[in-house]
Amino acid sequence: MLPEILCYDPAARHPSENGRALTDDAVDAFLAILTNGKITGDKVGPHKDLLVEFPYLGPPHRVKR
Repeated sequence: MLPEILCYDPAARHPSENGRALTDDAVDAFLAILTNGKITGDKVGPHKDLLVEFPYLGPPHRVKR
């Protein structure tokens, strides 16, 4: 697999100013490209419970069974 490479600006004050936003589902996009559209998602989804300050992410996702 290829690494996910993002540009980094140390002067940025929020993660969305550096590359993709925390709400972007990068894994789903990568799976669709890697499998030529045969697998379009991992059924996890991006975080929607973001915090306004570091560490920005809310609690971990619960496993869906």
